[in-house]
Parts: sequence; structure tokens; C-alpha cells
Amino acid sequence: MEAGPKAWPSASPRSTPVPPRLSWSGGVRLRRVSGPLPEPRATSTRTERPVSTVTIRTVAECNRESIVEALALVRSLRAFGGTQAETVCEIHFVERLPDDVAAFEELGATLKTVERFDERCPHANKLQIHYPVETDYLLAMDCDVVVAGDFSRFMVGDAVSSAVDWGDWMEPGRWEELFAAASIPFPTNRMLTARLWQETVHYPNTGVLVVPRQHVEALRAEWSGRVEELLTAADSRQWWGDRQRYFTDQIAMTLVNHCGAFPTRVLPIEMNWLLKFDDLPVELGAERRQPILLHSIHRMRFQSGHLLPHSYPLIDEAIRRYNALLDPITEGELEEALRHFEESDRGW
Repeated sequence: MEAGPKAWPSASPRSTPVPPRLSWSGGVRLRRVSGPLPEPRATSTRTERPVSTVTIRTVAECNRESIVEALALVRSLRAFGGTQAETVCEIHFVERLPDDVAAFEELGATLKTVERFDERCPHANKLQIHYPVETDYLLAMDCDVVVAGDFSRFMVGDAVSSAVDWGDWMEPGRWEELFAAASIPFPTNRMLTARLWQETVHYPNTGVLVVPRQHVEALRAEWSGRVEELLTAADSRQWWGDRQRYFTDQIAMTLVNHCGAFPTRVLPIEMNWLLKFDDLPVELGAERRQPILLHSIHRMRFQSGHLLPHSYPLIDEAIRRYNALLDPITEGELEEALRHFEESDRGW
């Protein structure tokens, strides 16, 4: 029979050194390792951090829907942005400004124009807002994002940050081909997409990007180069279909996330809540999560600017808070708009 661990003989601490303490694990004697703790030590005490400075930028087409969405972005920032409510907010309209900009000026938004990046990829216009900032961070958002809370606690660190998208639209088996063509080692880390629950690489939704000031120009150079490469090679890839053309900017940003030019980090879904869907995987606990940035993906009644009702309670609560800033309309009008949204394949 195998003997258990032996007890060390008792001895006076004055006469006999105390031997190393041993633990017993599965019949194997293990010597305990001791040494100094790392500095600074991790504690349960939360230390206060200074609030980072942020520049918010978005790009919008000069059409009615985009104007309404961009106005919602600025209005919600001023109402619900907390410590960032008065931060600089720049709206970049493609090619020309709206005829009436009074509502933006009343909210203190800065209006600018940018040229199109490439006619073949309208979503890549967002690259035009990635130029140097004087603040700690650039928070680059699509114009259909609505602020539901204070996002300051995610304006930290040295990493370019983005949330994983709701689905990965790459053709099966083709990521390896794209990484090889880009001369980037195929990554081993995997993420789960937010709605379709696919295991994939860090495929981001580019509607919300947190970019530290020192990486803004490097991100612009790397991202624009990858977009141009994909657009140039599109016709030579027989499998490159409508979905890949539509999401070229995000496919390019996936390559950027793994290129090693700067550190990257994954944002939680609260920082880019895709309002389009109310059928997220149960594992996410969506009904218990408090959104910070609502990405409407056009889930809006554009006649009045109201966001449409949602089945997740905390999401719907944030929507109602925003809608309370607008002239009231009836629940029936909102329900009718929601039915139309659903019937049109959720805005696609």
C-alpha cells in the first residue's frame, strides 16, 4: 500500500529551520513555489482613471436617411454620453453638406466634407475619417450609431479595438487563401460571431472602431491598402460574390486585425449592439445586457427619427429613452414601422 504524505517532525523554531511546505496531489509530492508577487499587485480595489479625451467622427451620405441618422448620433451623444457628452463630434458628409445644417449646429457638431474613397466600395468611405487627432482616441462610428451610455471606460489601452460582427461572410475555406495572398500568417485565435455563432478569425464590424491617437495614420495606411488590394483582385477570384463585394471593408479590416502593425482588442457587444436583430444566441444573455452604443442598422422610422421597439428589455429601455427626446408619436405608428422593417428583410 502506498504511504500517504509524511508529517514533518515537530521542532523548536529556535533550533531547527522550517523545511519547505509540501502539498499532496494525486499521490505526487509537490514542492510549493514561493516568491514575490508581481508589481503592481492585482487587488479587488478599483482605482479611478482619468477620463481620456476623444474625438468622435462619422461619415454620411448627403441623403435624407443618413442625415436623420447622423443627427441621432449627435443628439444621443449630448443627452446620454455622460463624461463624454460634450466631446468633439465631427460629421463628414460625402462630397457636399446638407442644405439645412441648423440642427447640427445647435448640437455643436462640426461638419466637413470628404471625397469618395472608391466607387466600388461605398462602405470604404469611412476610411476618409481616419486622419490625425489631437485627443487620446479617435472613436470612429457609422452614422447609424446611437449613444446609449458613457463609453469612457473603453477608451483605454494601446490597442485598436472592434467588436466581432454578427456573421462572417467569407466563403468557406477562403480565409487561408486571402491571408496567404496578403503575406500574413494564418491566425490561430478564434472568435464567435455575435448572431450566427460561427467560429472564425477576428472578423470585425467596422461600425465602431476605437483607435489610439498614435495608431490612426498607421491604421489608415494599412486598411486602405488592403481594401485596394481586394478590389483589384476581386474579378480574378471566381468565388468573390455579392456578399464579399458588399463587405470588402470588413474583410480588409480582418486582415488588418492580424497584420501585426499594432495591437488589437475585441470590444464587447455592448459597444456595438447590432439593433437589427432580436434573436441572438442565448449564451450571450442579451436580455440582461446594458447597451452603450446602439448600432441601429437602419432600424428606424425615418419620417420622425424614432428608433423601433425591441424585444430585449434593456435594449428597448434605451430606445425609449432616446425616443423621448423627439416629438411623440403613437405606439401604433412605431409598430407599423417595425412591421415594414421586418417585411423588407430587416432593412436589407
